[in-house]
Amino acid sequence: MKTNPKVSIIVPVYNGSNYLKEAIESALTQTYKNVEIIVINDGSNDQGATEKIALNFGRKVRYYKKKNGGVASALNFGIRKMTGKYFSWLSHDDIYFPQKLEKQIAFLQKKSKDTIIYSNFVIIDQFGHLGKTIKIHPPIKSRLIHTIITNRFIHGCTLLIHKSAFDKAGFFNENLRNTQDYELWFRFIALDFNFVHQNEVLVKARHHAKQTSLLTNDVQINEEDNLYYWAINRFLPKQIFPKTKNLSLDYLNLSLFLKIHGCTKASQLAKHLSFRRMTYQNFFFNFLFYLYYLLWPKNLINTLQFINCALRRLKRRTCKISYSNVKEGQPLKICIIGNITSIHNQKLIDFLKKQNYDIHFISTHKGRVSGINNYDLSRRHFEPKFWWFLRSIFLSRKLIRKINPHLVQGQYLALGGIFAYLSGFRPYVAGVWGTEVLEFEQFGILKYLIKKTLLNADLMIGSSYVLKEAAVSIGADPTKFHLVRFGVDLDIFKPVSTKYLRQKIGLKDEKVIFSPRTIDTIYNTKTLVKAFELIVQKGRFKLALLNQPFNQSYSKEIKDYIINYQLENKVIFLPSVENSKMADYYNLAEVVVSIPKSDSAAVSFLEAMACEKKIVVSDLPYLKEWQHGQNFWRSEIRVDKLSKVLLMALNKPVTEFASTGRLNRQLVRQKADLKTCFDELDSLYRQIVKAV
Repeated sequence: MKTNPKVSIIVPVYNGSNYLKEAIESALTQTYKNVEIIVINDGSNDQGATEKIALNFGRKVRYYKKKNGGVASALNFGIRKMTGKYFSWLSHDDIYFPQKLEKQIAFLQKKSKDTIIYSNFVIIDQFGHLGKTIKIHPPIKSRLIHTIITNRFIHGCTLLIHKSAFDKAGFFNENLRNTQDYELWFRFIALDFNFVHQNEVLVKARHHAKQTSLLTNDVQINEEDNLYYWAINRFLPKQIFPKTKNLSLDYLNLSLFLKIHGCTKASQLAKHLSFRRMTYQNFFFNFLFYLYYLLWPKNLINTLQFINCALRRLKRRTCKISYSNVKEGQPLKICIIGNITSIHNQKLIDFLKKQNYDIHFISTHKGRVSGINNYDLSRRHFEPKFWWFLRSIFLSRKLIRKINPHLVQGQYLALGGIFAYLSGFRPYVAGVWGTEVLEFEQFGILKYLIKKTLLNADLMIGSSYVLKEAAVSIGADPTKFHLVRFGVDLDIFKPVSTKYLRQKIGLKDEKVIFSPRTIDTIYNTKTLVKAFELIVQKGRFKLALLNQPFNQSYSKEIKDYIINYQLENKVIFLPSVENSKMADYYNLAEVVVSIPKSDSAAVSFLEAMACEKKIVVSDLPYLKEWQHGQNFWRSEIRVDKLSKVLLMALNKPVTEFASTGRLNRQLVRQKADLKTCFDELDSLYRQIVKAV
């Protein structure tokens, strides 16, 4: 191989003025200097903003403009224009590390032209904040096809490809919008190109609100379905499943995987191929395979034993276990059961860490927090909810016995509190934080367990008097309920300028309506979008939603509505960020909206108050604690009513609201300052530990 081959960096861009400059600068600052940078403007319609940025670099880049045809057509245009020996793709919103090409060229010195290398990468958000580092564990060559189908792990911008590869395999498929890269990778594999992993982080891959995949989910699923159907047809069984002992079972396993991910056409093909290869000898094993995923324990005998054990233990319920002999001033060992990804629980963990608690967290959801002991209680793939519930009861009890804490806390009542109660451990604390008591009647068969959890708790904590009243109405002892707010860090949540953030997102003088809640039915996201559609033509407004769907089908319904009513350029999907960075989103907004069906002193409401923002909320009982004149707007959860209230808030001059905003911040300082709201919690914990 030539020691100093030219590398062509191809940058396709469409309406990418927000990030294009950063991308080009990362290409220009490469420590490997024998490069050319080719920018392909794929018919941007942003009043020349993209073109202006590219032309500002002068002769440092080669700039071309073409009619819009999609990413694949722009990449192909660039490949035809390139003069280098190697092709390197750089999306306009991604960034190369300075030594990206130098390290890759050095790595390729002893490789053939048929070698394609790829590397690790790190996720960044729209503001450039570093997120998760994706460290790839490369499959062996014989398992590459199967691994790509089940885990699309290769990021296109990490690749370095010899130009001759395109002469052999052809260019990107211009009929595809989202899967043009993997379709080409499969063609490379079919021609025996060797994909080699370089264990270096060389690219920053940006996730942001305007990525096509956020609003073309149906297109992506359909293209993936067709791609995998083609791959399963194209490659021989031994290429997909090398050294298999049961080809029928392997195809069936793949069929189930594809079906779960919405690829019905490919799933049917894999299922058909499974049944074609099924013999009488292995029919019984395939039948057990279905039972494996229907009844989680690995076979029917274990399942029956599991049910028998569960019934016997539930019949005698749980015996009382507790920890004693706590010395004065000794750090407490606490076991918390709940969702470790919850912002509320992470705030509690931060407080307890500062108090030197020995923290053990049994999480019902996947996730980890550094500096504490983490235990996974999350539901497995294919596991029926009922079996997961039963398994969790006994596993949490077993873990608590092993941990032997001073106290157990269940966050929230369903299901952390229930698991704490059924563990039989005393003392236990029940965290009462919302719908379990406010909408008690909707919990069906869980109502009995929620009530028993409240009745037997040694301590109940909640964030508002409304929760206390609801818990007492169910039967809780009012003397055991203490008000503990999940407070607001006023050093983080405060009014600040967001000029840089507005430029990043592409905002000019538009007024932003921001919803800090998850996309879910309980938060009435669709009602908000419909109300916004009624007022969108009455001013320069934009709606910002967190791209954090709780219910995927509901989220799809929202995005379909946005497309059908041509609101794509009016609605921004902001990436989910950690709580400390939410302050940027609040300060971006003219109006913050939160319209849940039920709530109890929502932290997002208090954070918006601390940022001195205009707030529109659904009319709920907890607001009485925070009402001080007209310091926020209440609305019924109806499209017509909400649209009128939003207009009222938007049209209120910021200068007139300024004094009210300062009043709201002062109210948060008095009642919900993070520095003081947890002060009583430590003494409450110690009191109940001593009392048992």
